[in-house]
Amino acid sequence: MHPQENYTEVFLSHARLYVFAEKYDIQPLKKLSRQKLQHTLAIYTLYPERVGDITTLLKWDCIRTMLAHYVGTEMDTLVKYGEIKD
Repeated sequence: MHPQENYTEVFLSHARLYVFAEKYDIQPLKKLSRQKLQHTLAIYTLYPERVGDITTLLKWDCIRTMLAHYVGTEMDTLVKYGEIKD
């Protein structure tokens, strides 16, 4: 991964699928989309230039809890370079 690579759409595709599965109560799809998002985040390198990829996800209320662990591990970078300073 490079700082120029934008992962916003990758993250949002997993989030959108999760929301869809939750709305229509499709538990296997909900589980799969959550796993895929968590896996993608696990291998993602959070460069200061790419903090927006993550803060975009945090605007989705339904997945904030799911992101709590990731945000906790990357809090310094997100606060220093992100939109969550407040």
